[in-house]
Amino acid sequence: VDFFNINLVFPMTLAQSIPPYELKKVKSNLVQKAIYNLAKEMLTKKSFFFINNMLNRLQRIVNIEDEVILFELYQLLKLKIIISTPIEAIANNIESGQTSDHIKMIKSNLISPIITENANIGDLKERLKTMDKESARKLMREIMKNARAAAKDSKFQLTLNQYNRALIIAKDLNLKEEITKISLKIFNVESKSKNIELDFNIEKAEKAEKNGDVINSINFYQQALKILDGFKVYNVADTRIKKIKKKIQKLRADI
Repeated sequence: VDFFNINLVFPMTLAQSIPPYELKKVKSNLVQKAIYNLAKEMLTKKSFFFINNMLNRLQRIVNIEDEVILFELYQLLKLKIIISTPIEAIANNIESGQTSDHIKMIKSNLISPIITENANIGDLKERLKTMDKESARKLMREIMKNARAAAKDSKFQLTLNQYNRALIIAKDLNLKEEITKISLKIFNVESKSKNIELDFNIEKAEKAEKNGDVINSINFYQQALKILDGFKVYNVADTRIKKIKKKIQKLRADI
């Protein structure tokens, strides 16, 4: 019990080398397979994961008793398929920036883009206080140009950040036509980004379903459903919501 409780608070990862016969046994166990695949998914975003976060994700996906999930997790820990990652090693990797994955993790997770963007918006508002109208218009045109360039490269977050900055200037200058145009561009970029994310999750769900990976299939369908629920403001009668809910219901019945 102490062994398991200690591992609950440690950052975890998957073993680099897992014997084929052990991996085969894991994949023949529905819950262990779901844990293993979910761990792989979580490791694409960070170089480690926490067991508590994994438990929360699994509980939202399927109605399996906590004791069953905990037991199977314990087996994977005992087999050293899931292993702890020393905190010192994570810190060292972050400091040295040894791999592109760690650099990506630092940029996307440890340095919050929201905080950075809020700071940029604060600076912009301060600049506008001392700017004349013509200089502000020129700056808005430059920002719009940057937004269009980012959109061409499919850099959605950067595009949104630039359009939001342009919108602040348009509102400050009370340019009603520009406010409408920029607001529409923001809506279109957000919709495009969400649709790409939606297609990705549906594709992953269908692939998992085809491979008999029921739990991960439900996981991806739920993520797709969450995106569609956000679209309901604009399209209440989206038939995909009903279809995905039926899919999830059917998959849960198969467990």
